[in-house]
Amino acid sequence: MSQESVRLFVESWTNCWTLALGLGYIGRTLYWPALAALCSETAARAMFFSSMVVVLVFCTQGFPPAGLFLSGWAIGMTLIRRTVLSSS
Repeated sequence: MSQESVRLFVESWTNCWTLALGLGYIGRTLYWPALAALCSETAARAMFFSSMVVVLVFCTQGFPPAGLFLSGWAIGMTLIRRTVLSSS
């Protein structure tokens, strides 16, 4: 696995999950239950725990910077999600 393929994977991982959680927030705002499911607690936990599995794989395969970036992103998204949803 090369540095470039790891970078592309991390970018696509973060973009896809950010898009999914963002669409869920829009669905929640528009009262669209099917789309709001993307912003549910279950979806957020799935994002967090699957990201932590990917971080573990990156760290064991010799790509700790990618793991650090991904774990920081997952923690940040969780905090932003909780802040935004607690204010509404």
